[in-house]
Amino acid sequence: MSPPWPLGAADYRPRDAEHLEAFLETAKRHSDGSPLPGFVEHEFRDFLTCGLLAHGFARLRCTDCAAERLVPFSCKGRGFCPSCGGRRMTECAARLVDEVLPRVPVRQRLLERRGIESGGADLCQADPVVEESPAMAGISSASIQGRIALGPRAGARVWRVGDDPDAPWVLSTAPRHAHLAGFDLHANVAVPAADRTRLEQLCRYLLRPAVAQDRLRLLADGRVALTLKTAWMDGTHHLVFEPLELLEKLAALTPRPRINLVLYHGVLAPHGVVTLCILSSNAWNHEGM
Repeated sequence: MSPPWPLGAADYRPRDAEHLEAFLETAKRHSDGSPLPGFVEHEFRDFLTCGLLAHGFARLRCTDCAAERLVPFSCKGRGFCPSCGGRRMTECAARLVDEVLPRVPVRQRLLERRGIESGGADLCQADPVVEESPAMAGISSASIQGRIALGPRAGARVWRVGDDPDAPWVLSTAPRHAHLAGFDLHANVAVPAADRTRLEQLCRYLLRPAVAQDRLRLLADGRVALTLKTAWMDGTHHLVFEPLELLEKLAALTPRPRINLVLYHGVLAPHGVVTLCILSSNAWNHEGM
C-alpha cells in the first residue's frame, strides 16, 4: 500500500532551532513553568550542530598523495542522533563479538509488555522524575501509551496510517513465541557458536539507533512521517507527527547522563565471578588465531 502523500516528499533533516524553542516553551506552559531537564535540552542543542563544519572539524591529509578531507565534529549524542547512534552501534557490536561474548551458542530473548496497568499513588509520588520535572514525566508517560503530551492534541493518540481498530489480536505467530498476562516473549532467534558474523549482525540489531534518518519524511503540510520497518499487527505502516510532537517523542528517548546504555547480567555481570574467566578465554582465543 502506498503512503497517502506524494512520493517526492523530501527527506526530513531536522536542523530548525525555531521548532526547538517552541517545544521548550510549550513544555514549560504545560508544567506551570517547570522546564525540561537540562540534559534533554543539551542533547537537542548539540544535535543541531552535529556534522556541521561551521561548528568545528578535523583536517585529514594523506602523506602519500596529499589528498585532504575535512571531517566535521559529531555531537556524540546518546539519545536519538542517527549518525552518532550508528557509529556507536558498529563499534559496540564489534567489541562485544571480539572481546566479550564467548564462543558458545547464543539465543535472543525479547520480552515485551503489552498494555499498562495504573499504578498506585505511592508509586507516582516515589518517582524522582515526577519531582524533578513534571513536564518530562508527562512526556514519558504519554510516549509509553502512544499518545501526545503537549500542544493542542494533548491526550490524543499518535496519528497512524493503515491501522485497523477491529484487527484481531494475534497471540502467537512463530515458534518459541508466548503471550501471557500482558507479556510477549520471543525466543526463536539463535546463533551457532561458530557463526561470529551472524552474532555481530544480531548485536548490531540490538544496538541499533532509536531513529533511522532515512525513514523520516517531511510532508507538504509540514508534518513528519515515520515509516515503520515492519507493519504492526493492526496494519499500521506509518506514524505521522507535528514537528513539536516529534520533538516530544525524541525527548522521551534521551537517556540520563552517566546511565549505561548496555547492561550485563548473569555471567557477564560487572561483578560476576565467571566474567574474568570469559574475558581471559577470549583474549587467549584472539591471540591464538
